[in-house]
Amino acid sequence: MPIPLVERSESYIAHRIRRRIRSLGEVADCAEVLIGYTRKKPSIRLEVKLKGNPAFEGTHRICSTIEDEVRRLVSNSHIDISSQSSGVSGAESVWKAVRDIGEIEPGSRGTQNIHLNENDAGLGVDFLFVRSARTSGRHGGTEAQVEQKIRAAVPRVREVAIHFETLPELISSEMSGSGTEARFLVEHVVKQFPELKLLRPPAIQKLGAQTSVDVRVAFTGRGRAESAVESISNLESAIKKAYPAITKVDVIEAGVHRNFTAGSMVSDSI
Repeated sequence: MPIPLVERSESYIAHRIRRRIRSLGEVADCAEVLIGYTRKKPSIRLEVKLKGNPAFEGTHRICSTIEDEVRRLVSNSHIDISSQSSGVSGAESVWKAVRDIGEIEPGSRGTQNIHLNENDAGLGVDFLFVRSARTSGRHGGTEAQVEQKIRAAVPRVREVAIHFETLPELISSEMSGSGTEARFLVEHVVKQFPELKLLRPPAIQKLGAQTSVDVRVAFTGRGRAESAVESISNLESAIKKAYPAITKVDVIEAGVHRNFTAGSMVSDSI
C-alpha cells in the first residue's frame, strides 16, 4: 500500500524503500535514497549496486522492477535511479561527470537514470537525456557531442548509450506508471536487429500484473515480406526473453501486424 508522504517522515519512507530494494534478488545494495519534490510531486533518487555484471538490457529490467517497487510504496513519484554493476569503481565521479555535462547542453533539462557496467573492454555508460519540449530539430548532433564530452571527461569509457526524452514525454510516462526503464530495455533489444528501424519510442502500458509493449518499426533489410515477418518474430521473442514480465508484444511494420500474447502468436494484415 502506498505511503502518504504527509503522514510519515522522509527518513521512515527512505528506510522502507531501501529495505524493499535490498530484498530484490539481483540487487547487492541500495546505498542511498534521497527524497524531495519535483514539479510538486515526490522525487526519489536511488543509488544501487547490482549483483554480477549485467548488460544494459538486464540493468534496465532490474531497474524497471525497482521503479515498480518504489511506486508501490510512494505512488505518482518521479524516480531517478543511478546504478553500477559489481565491477565498477569510482561510480560517484562518473555519475557526476554525466550530470554536469548534461546540464550545460543547449535545450537540456538534465540527465538521470545513469547506469554503469564495466568489463575487460572498459566502462559502459547508459543514461536518459531529458530535452526541453521547445528543442527543435533532430538530436543526432547533440548525441555525438555529449558522447565526445563524456569520453573526454572519463577516458576509460568504452560505450555510451543515450536515451532521449522530452520533459512532457517523461511526465506522461510517470503518470501512466510505466516509467522509462522498460522502454529503454526494448530500445536496446531492437538495436540487435539492424534490419529493423525503430520509428518511434516503444510504448509501454502497465495494468496490474499485465505489461504490454507496442513497437513500430520499418524493415530496411533485403528480401521478401517473409524476411520482414521472420525478423519481427525474432524481435518479439527477444523482447519477451529479455523481460519475461512482459505479457503482450505488438510489433507493427509496413502493413504486417504480428501479435505475441502470453505465448501464442497470430498475424493479420492492417
